[in-house]
Amino acid sequence: MRKTARAEWLSRFDMENLLSSILRNGALISIGLISASVLLRWFEKDQGVSLGRSIQAVSVPALLSADFPRVASRGTYPSTLLMHLGLSMLLLTPYLRVVASTMYFAFVERNWKYVLFSSLVLILLTITLLTNLV
Repeated sequence: MRKTARAEWLSRFDMENLLSSILRNGALISIGLISASVLLRWFEKDQGVSLGRSIQAVSVPALLSADFPRVASRGTYPSTLLMHLGLSMLLLTPYLRVVASTMYFAFVERNWKYVLFSSLVLILLTITLLTNLV
């Protein structure tokens, strides 16, 4: 990209709008999935209104991978899958925000100090989301 074209693009790019839309849309999708799960739970046979099942997984990959094989074999309720997808989306939304910030600092602003800081946060978030260190 030429310097003048890059400067013009940078003058029109608004990182705050991007980050706020990531957070807003992630939260709305999560709320939608969890709400659909609760509504579906009300209509499932012999389940009633309670949300009595506990979450067995301790990481996001475990949360997602525990349900998909059971859905194929009809061993889990769709409401459980929707609940786990909603919770996973809620956990991954701040992660996506940090990924976007890191890429912005690296490729747009080229501010290596902020790249280092946001990369450290990204590493810590990745370790936390993938393991059960919590």
